[in-house]
Amino acid sequence: MNRDSWKPFGEELRIRRKELGLSVQDAADATGVTPSLVRKQESGDRSVSKRSAENLDELYQANGSVMRSWSAVQKSSGNPEWWRKVEESERRAAEIRMSHPTLIPGALQTEKYTAEIFRVLAPLDGPETQREHVLRKAKRATQMTSAGLPRLWAVIPELVVTRPTGGAGVMLEQCEHLLKLIREDRVRIQVIGESVPVQPGAGGAYRILGFASHRSVLWVEHSSGAVIIDDQAEVRRHEILFGELQGWAYSPIDSREVIEEARDRHGQAMA
Repeated sequence: MNRDSWKPFGEELRIRRKELGLSVQDAADATGVTPSLVRKQESGDRSVSKRSAENLDELYQANGSVMRSWSAVQKSSGNPEWWRKVEESERRAAEIRMSHPTLIPGALQTEKYTAEIFRVLAPLDGPETQREHVLRKAKRATQMTSAGLPRLWAVIPELVVTRPTGGAGVMLEQCEHLLKLIREDRVRIQVIGESVPVQPGAGGAYRILGFASHRSVLWVEHSSGAVIIDDQAEVRRHEILFGELQGWAYSPIDSREVIEEARDRHGQAMA
């Protein structure tokens, strides 16, 4: 956590509380945390969850001002709350099944491919912010594809390896990276052919995180972040969808050949 980014927000919370004559215990009761944690949050030593910020906004009669300040901290802190939750869940997972309708899944992306995605999809962030996002994702991708857990499975449409995202050079490197992960048994990839009637887009971008000691959860991506869902009916629905996609996809061996052919075409385009 970047403590410097939370100190002004914590000070704002402390001032609002005192102006209303409320105690630390009042804030703790409103947010469902301990008084000790409230003191650490007001000193900027601990972050504040979105739910706690919403409760404090109401308690302090701030009319949305607390939430606006909280959102500003999230944007400047480098690791927004949704990312920290996803990262922690991925770290504890034994298996991750992933599908994306239009892109190479984030855990399998090269740094240059990720940079191109942020350049196109987040043009308002600016080069410096984009670079921070790219480095953060690249670091997590390296951790996830290292030897050992979690076991990674991916179902992707053929278009994401044949389309020249970022140009032939970017895609040549991306395909070589996928093939390296396959050879080293870091991931099992299945490709869905372009002529197949069932495509990953039916379920959006998601990951199913399986754990050794408790039930699976669902990671669903949206335009401004992601959310973790533990509703088991929803998790099961996506598990069934993932199984359907696997049934329509090429075998892992044939999928590797599709990626090899795409790599060769990108290489020829550079000649």
